[in-house]
Amino acid sequence: MQKIDELRQLVTLHDYDIISVTESWATAGIRDAELSVGFSMYRVDLRVTRGGVVVLYIKENLRSSTDNKLMSENFEDSVWCSVKTNDKKDC
Repeated sequence: MQKIDELRQLVTLHDYDIISVTESWATAGIRDAELSVGFSMYRVDLRVTRGGVVVLYIKENLRSSTDNKLMSENFEDSVWCSVKTNDKKDC
């Protein structure tokens, strides 16, 4: 079983809200659809030859968006986003 299939299985078995994957073996040539687990996905392809993608999955019912300020400030090998919860506080 491939790791992405294992992750998809875990997502169906557990009630996760946010999942982070670092140093994956995915590459820039792999499409988003191949890494999808049914969540909103934020992805950064790293500039290294191995361990090439950082992915942040956030459950669709949470309002999330890329935090462009942090993404542009010397955090090139990371992914940043904002999440709004039902109580209207930022996380």
